[in-house]
Amino acid sequence: MNKFIKKLCLLLPIPINLVMVNYFVDPGNIFYKHGYYEKGIASILSKETNVENLSNYDERLLQKFYIDKLEKTKRIVVLGSSRAMQITEKVLKEEDMFNSSVSGASLEDLMAIYGVYKKENKLPKKVVIGLDPWILNKNNNQSRWKSLKEYYFYMQGEIGLHNGDKEKFDEKYLELVSLSYFQTAVDTLAKKENIAYASTDKEYSKTNVKRADGSLAYNEEFRNRSVEEVRKLALQYASEKPVYNLGDFTTIDKVYKENFEEFIALMLKDGVEVEFYLSPYHPYVYEKLISSADYRIVHEVERYFVEFAKDKDIKLNGSYNPSKVGCIEEDFYDGMHIKPSGVEKIFKNRF
Repeated sequence: MNKFIKKLCLLLPIPINLVMVNYFVDPGNIFYKHGYYEKGIASILSKETNVENLSNYDERLLQKFYIDKLEKTKRIVVLGSSRAMQITEKVLKEEDMFNSSVSGASLEDLMAIYGVYKKENKLPKKVVIGLDPWILNKNNNQSRWKSLKEYYFYMQGEIGLHNGDKEKFDEKYLELVSLSYFQTAVDTLAKKENIAYASTDKEYSKTNVKRADGSLAYNEEFRNRSVEEVRKLALQYASEKPVYNLGDFTTIDKVYKENFEEFIALMLKDGVEVEFYLSPYHPYVYEKLISSADYRIVHEVERYFVEFAKDKDIKLNGSYNPSKVGCIEEDFYDGMHIKPSGVEKIFKNRF
């Protein structure tokens, strides 16, 4: 295939070259290979086996294909962003669980993935939800949920909302004319070999490992950063303009708040036990957030989640404030991702 594409590029005008390379090389697996990569990963996970050497895959689609393959419902499912991916069977002391968290999860993601479980009649007994502050920020700039948009719209109908943006245009097609996607495709072609994902018994590897319970073990380089390296990354993260997903976030959005509350009400009505999880930020990042007029809303968001949980008698674990849960610099991979050691501290008094 690679030789054919290279020869074809010599015969076509540059604009067509761009589109052809982006489509057929498809480094992000979003066009003609769409779903093929994710189905393979889901097949391995469904056999209770870990997967290593993962790259450039649609985490949302993976959840859909994994749920499709479930032969029986899980007792516990975790929903959240990458900040919740360190919640494991060991942490929850539960063998019958799956972590369905996806990177940068927005409220739409949480609803859509739950919607897959619900529509497929595979709802768990309990859902642990990682609540990031940005799920109540209408300006979080997240659109990756659109990979599962039909399930989000399904959930809107289930909770009585009909104001969704059901646009027909799929933004992924912009990548066909994207120069950055083209560069990634060219880099992919230039590699002598592409390492495919593979099943593994290893819990940790040189590459990222998606464990059979859905949790993520980061690659060797990521895991082995020194405290000084992590501190530098945290300072860089806190200096971003805006800080990840927190741009133009001065008030809790009324619509997102109402949708969140209706979503939780539906889960409880479905007979699903709900538990909240707040993942802390690195100490340097948290100090920057609460001391800045642009981001101190984070404290208000946490207070809202705590009060809501108390009102609905929902157990809440964790805090955005690392000192509240005994987490120190050594418990972080970077500015917003906590290590298993930190997660264990948060859940140690859960039972």
